[in-house]
Amino acid sequence: MSKRNAIWLGAILAVGVTLWAAFGPMWGIIGAVVVLAASEIVERTRRKNRRAANGGGPTPSVFNVAKRERPQR
Repeated sequence: MSKRNAIWLGAILAVGVTLWAAFGPMWGIIGAVVVLAASEIVERTRRKNRRAANGGGPTPSVFNVAKRERPQR
């Protein structure tokens, strides 16, 4: 797990637990889902910008990524 993923996981858990304790379980879950969605948007935007800066082409489709074989270690 990367450092960025650990930070996002900590943020998701912190928001979820804090809202759960303050307002109840439903608000805790809603808050955690909102932070999870925000993390996905931020990370996808970051990945897209990094790919564009490196001269990469268009974003590959999920089908093409899943179909591609991974090198053996």
